[in-house]
Amino acid sequence: MKGNATALSICLGAGLLIAFPLSAHLVEKTPSLVLHLPLDEATGVRLKDRSSFKNHGTINGKPTREAGKRGGAVRFHGSATNAFVDVRPSASLNLKGPHTLSFWLRWDGKGAPWSPLMTKRPVDVTNPDHYSTWVRSDGRFEYRNDNGTVFANRKVPLTNKWTFLAVTHDGKANVTFFIDGATAGKKKLRRTTPNTGPFVVGSGRHLAGDFGAGAIDEIAIFNRELTETEIKDLMDNGPGAPTRSR
Repeated sequence: MKGNATALSICLGAGLLIAFPLSAHLVEKTPSLVLHLPLDEATGVRLKDRSSFKNHGTINGKPTREAGKRGGAVRFHGSATNAFVDVRPSASLNLKGPHTLSFWLRWDGKGAPWSPLMTKRPVDVTNPDHYSTWVRSDGRFEYRNDNGTVFANRKVPLTNKWTFLAVTHDGKANVTFFIDGATAGKKKLRRTTPNTGPFVVGSGRHLAGDFGAGAIDEIAIFNRELTETEIKDLMDNGPGAPTRSR
């Protein structure tokens, strides 16, 4: 484990306690990192953003905590618990140009039609959709905005093992998918105009049947397009300070 890691313990009841190391990067200094939710909190509804923008999240509903890829993770259970994480509207998340979304997913494809959605749009509506990403229960990795939907060239293996997923937009019309650090397809999709909605994890519209399933860890958003080298570094080391390739 790199950095100044410590331990996080979660009580599972009946005196049973599990412990695992916290995410290594405790303070983020990367200027382009506008959101980093390690999801290491063992209790409570507040999820701390480790970027300098303080885009903290609030848990709604009843997801469960478990050991993550790094530190803790949050597992969503579809409409069984109607859980989601809400990050209040912030100018730092109104991405007008290039951007990168990344997260770890552990899911077997059951419990909902898709993994926990990550979306920037007003509550209770489908549009305007600034940026959204998720994995469907058939393994298709998706990125969506107001101008349409594109998919990765290969499917995500839904074997209930941790998989690192990232998607970039160059701020013009090019989307690139990454699965476990490797490029998984390049697609055309024009950028859209930012909206003033919140960033939400777990549900797109907070409506019945719209909630995702699966465990999520290390959610990160950058306001630039990371390179494949940087994506690999992000997967290996976490959202601390990916090295810009030259």
